[in-house]
Amino acid sequence: MLMSTLPIFNTEQQQAIQEEARRVQRNLYIHATDTKHTHIALDMKAHTLVHSPQKFNKNLAKRIVEQGVYVCSTIDIIAITLEYWNPNYLSNPTFRNVVPKDELEAIIDPQIRRLSIDEAWKVMMPGWPLWVGRLFFQKWIAETQVNEAKKMFQLLHRSGAKIVLGSDSSGWPIVPYLLHGPSTHYEMNLLLEMGMSPLEIITAATQTPAQMLGIEDDLGTIEIGKKADLIVLASNPLEDFSVIHNPIWVMKNGELHKAEDWLHVAKTITAAPVQKRTKEATEVSDPQPSQQAIENPK
Repeated sequence: MLMSTLPIFNTEQQQAIQEEARRVQRNLYIHATDTKHTHIALDMKAHTLVHSPQKFNKNLAKRIVEQGVYVCSTIDIIAITLEYWNPNYLSNPTFRNVVPKDELEAIIDPQIRRLSIDEAWKVMMPGWPLWVGRLFFQKWIAETQVNEAKKMFQLLHRSGAKIVLGSDSSGWPIVPYLLHGPSTHYEMNLLLEMGMSPLEIITAATQTPAQMLGIEDDLGTIEIGKKADLIVLASNPLEDFSVIHNPIWVMKNGELHKAEDWLHVAKTITAAPVQKRTKEATEVSDPQPSQQAIENPK
């Protein structure tokens, strides 16, 4: 209901976008969240639907599959609303390790959390009184919306759509506690709740997006000749998916660090030009041979 208030391109603009995409040989990634907008996106020959449709039927799911369109899941942008009533959400160690202290303090601030409700309403329903938004912001309403979105995604998944793990941050200050990084892990857990297997989720996070972007020759699976971007886990995520949220080692372009050390490396890169990085900033020890490396097992 709320998303229908947002403006969309008219027919002339849509045609111009298609023509320009063809001219420069670029794929179209289109935001579409309801039945009408998804049909428009499919008419425009979308390569990827950004955000999985929240309202559709079997016929629309069939059309998505038949056209071979990728669907970037962002159920987190809906489900995160429920965390407003979950005081333990922000105490997650992983969340606290990656979010800067000043930002975390702002997110925790009760006044900012309350103001975020008003800001979200202003964006989604411009011109409507704030008291209406506050009236609609009830836990049972949020739960209903989340459950409906999950049902729609499950239908899409069962239909055989090509799912790509997505994430969203909503933008400050609409939902201040949904941030890129933590939101990806949040989305993974949602996909698990909705019936995707651990292997399907890992595939949606690695191989499928690489295929979507046309870079599967370099990324997406662990193979000789491909870029060494992978993580090392304490145990098999296909048996215990929770371990995927706490990697022991992380390798990027062949550079290996313990997960917590990457934060230090990132700060070092930000604070100084790349050519002045010290040897100490990139020095690592050998990984333990008993641990398992996984990006996407074939």
